[in-house]
Amino acid sequence: MRAVFRSIVPGWDGSGLPAAFPLRVRFALRLSLLLVFAASLLWKARFFGSLSVEEREAIVSRFSRSRLAVLRSLFNWWKLAALVTDPRIDRAPSPV
Repeated sequence: MRAVFRSIVPGWDGSGLPAAFPLRVRFALRLSLLLVFAASLLWKARFFGSLSVEEREAIVSRFSRSRLAVLRSLFNWWKLAALVTDPRIDRAPSPV
């Protein structure tokens, strides 16, 4: 999960999904990330964690540009989860 979130949000240094997320959401999010790992094996014939940062970003960005709406939606869900769990968001100054 960390590798995927770092590919989406540069500099992400969160510790994972908070316990405040419902169990079914945490389970579904982790399950959906298996698609990224399967894609790396299919497209690059290597595990996602062993790819370079550029290769990881390329795989994740393919989801964001997919013709299939469900894959684009998954990318947006991963991006939202990464942003919500990034501790830098809590330290950001309020725009108001």
